[in-house]
Amino acid sequence: MNLEKENKQNLKSDLLPIWIYFGITVGASFILGIIFAILKIELDMTIIQLIPQSLIFIVLIFLYYKRIKEDMLKITKKNLIFTIIISFILILLNFGISTLFEHLNVNMDNQNTLNDIFLKYKIFTTLDIVLFAPFIEEFVFRYSIGSAIENKTIFLLLSTFIFAIMHGVGIATILYIIIGFCLAYTYLKTNKNIVYPILIHILNNTFAVITMFLALK
Repeated sequence: MNLEKENKQNLKSDLLPIWIYFGITVGASFILGIIFAILKIELDMTIIQLIPQSLIFIVLIFLYYKRIKEDMLKITKKNLIFTIIISFILILLNFGISTLFEHLNVNMDNQNTLNDIFLKYKIFTTLDIVLFAPFIEEFVFRYSIGSAIENKTIFLLLSTFIFAIMHGVGIATILYIIIGFCLAYTYLKTNKNIVYPILIHILNNTFAVITMFLALK
């Protein structure tokens, strides 16, 4: 009975980033909607998306500071080189597939939405894309799912496809499946060190932001 209770407690702890993500997203969006209504201000969906992201980031940093610090101390030269290679491959694939989709006039809803938000809030959106999103998503899709599911194959598949679907459903999902797979595989390959997939995610998203900046010129 004690073992069963302990397993349930561990599951709650493992899934905490997911509860935090959905809880703050829904809660903050609801509260902001009420504030906008009371002040009779036109509802700004961009603010409602970006503010919860920053709150989730702060909460996760506070709760998992020790885990991040421990994983940083475990960084090895071999895994770091592996991470950089995966990052470079992902950036090339990202560029190649995005260019192909552009030539084929494939609609990438998620990217189009990011571009619109970026035009309105460049600094905050850059922080969200380069720092907040990679950190949050790795704790949600890699740490939580990886902690709750012991089977590596099931984790790899589940983490990859949930990550891809959360970024939109369509032909562009192919790109997110590739990215999700690389991040999940890296997490397993580095003995579930969360720092490595976060680093890959940051580098990949930084490239995306640079291309958005260049597109404005």
